[in-house]
Amino acid sequence: MSIEITAVRNTNSAETQGAIGQLAWRDDITGATGTATIATVVEFIDRNDIAVYVGAGDPRDRVVAIHPSQGEAFLRTRTDDRWTDALHALPLF
Repeated sequence: MSIEITAVRNTNSAETQGAIGQLAWRDDITGATGTATIATVVEFIDRNDIAVYVGAGDPRDRVVAIHPSQGEAFLRTRTDDRWTDALHALPLF
């Protein structure tokens, strides 16, 4: 199963760019949509339950769970062996 992240909600909804708190997603196979917290998506990625990406083109930005030595896990995007900022480029919901 794979999902595409389609939009983000910042922790402070008045900000145009800030800490992302929630993600809107779409299932590639069923077309189902929903929202999830960062922690939920990190858990899915860690369990290898789903492949997560941003964008519909080729190559897509892969969403990767990052686990720092201190603090909470977070998400980053990566394409062509380089880190990208694709999550912050998504529209707000």
